[in-house]
Amino acid sequence: MKKISLLFAALSMLIFSCQEEAEPETIFGRYVVESILADQAIDISGDGITSEDLLAEFGSMRIWPNSIFVSVYSIQEFNVGYPQVVFTIPFQAEEDPNFGFGHGSFGRRADIAADGSISLGWSLAPDFDEPTRLHQTITVEELGVLTSGEPVLELVLSQTFFDQAQKKWVDTKITYSLRREEF
Repeated sequence: MKKISLLFAALSMLIFSCQEEAEPETIFGRYVVESILADQAIDISGDGITSEDLLAEFGSMRIWPNSIFVSVYSIQEFNVGYPQVVFTIPFQAEEDPNFGFGHGSFGRRADIAADGSISLGWSLAPDFDEPTRLHQTITVEELGVLTSGEPVLELVLSQTFFDQAQKKWVDTKITYSLRREEF
């Protein structure tokens, strides 16, 4: 009887030790835009309609949602010795409002806290006076991943756009909501 108990215990340990462990939840990956909301209604497309929904404004200008994303890379993925975040977002150069929009890819070192908040550091040589400044018209105010349920990245930027309705440059807070893309 003692041998059967020992055999049963050994088999149980073998079965449980061979089960595949679940991968821990991660915030790394590519996040695609779901919404872009401004804190004020502006007309960036020149169609005469002011809106807080900048995703719709960009769409009318053929700046498609799949071209706006943020990638959060682990040390292993980017191979630079630290996690990295790369923002691929539309921006407008202040020199000429008729120049249109560019798409910039701006990379920074990502220091990720346990609560999902991300602070930015320099990834290479500094191009501005602080790592939160991505471009002369873009500053990161908040960045974090909400992990309850499907991971969602919240990005709040201070961004400057030319408002075609007012015919002037305006500074506005823009909230990008992005969901992690599953492959």
